[in-house]
Amino acid sequence: MQSSRLYWLRTTLRAGTMLVLAAATAAGAFAQSKPIHVDFPIGSTRVVLDGSVDPSGVIRYIVSPYAGQPLMIDLGSRPGSVSMSVRSNDVSYDGPASGGDHYQTIVKTTGDFEIDVTAVAGQAMGHSFDGGSFSLSVEAPARIQFPEGQNTVERNGPTPGGLPVDYFIQGQPGVVITIDLTSEGDKDTLQITGYDPFGPVFKSTKLDKDTYGVVLPSDGRCIMSVVPPGGDASVPYHLRITVNG
Repeated sequence: MQSSRLYWLRTTLRAGTMLVLAAATAAGAFAQSKPIHVDFPIGSTRVVLDGSVDPSGVIRYIVSPYAGQPLMIDLGSRPGSVSMSVRSNDVSYDGPASGGDHYQTIVKTTGDFEIDVTAVAGQAMGHSFDGGSFSLSVEAPARIQFPEGQNTVERNGPTPGGLPVDYFIQGQPGVVITIDLTSEGDKDTLQITGYDPFGPVFKSTKLDKDTYGVVLPSDGRCIMSVVPPGGDASVPYHLRITVNG
């Protein structure tokens, strides 16, 4: 998993709709409080939650992506202090308390995913502990779909809160895609990666200052991230994506 993903929690924009993330915190593993809903700015596809779980406690997050979207979840913590589990109608995942856990999937059915961060009693480097702080990251890029009979789509927006905005394409392996990015003051840059960091070899080329060429890998999937210059700057951008051939 790319290090840039480990500490970012993504939400997604689809048809002007925000993905809503809800969190519930409990002092005990089974006594959960009422969920707390967190709204994200329109256009966001990432957000991060830093927290601390009480000894023998659990914090639950609920995220509701759409069918066909990628969903990527990362947990960063001190090794042995907390673990992560993910549940939905189609998913059952229990991760290790290794200090760096990752889960990702292509969502099959629109609905809720429950993400539990649970304290793990243990010992590391000669010190006993129970519970601890963590950083939870979820990524859910907006899926790009081409209207019937068209080979070009365009997207506009800001980079809310200075965080990247992410898009997902799935197509035929070997298809060439051209991506043009313009932004205010040419401040934004484009980062292009394969969906699976351990998957097929991915090839992209910067054709000129604002244009990139991409050959879809053998799984036909790629993720494009519009990356602002840093800080809290919200920089407007325009993205034009064309399928060649």
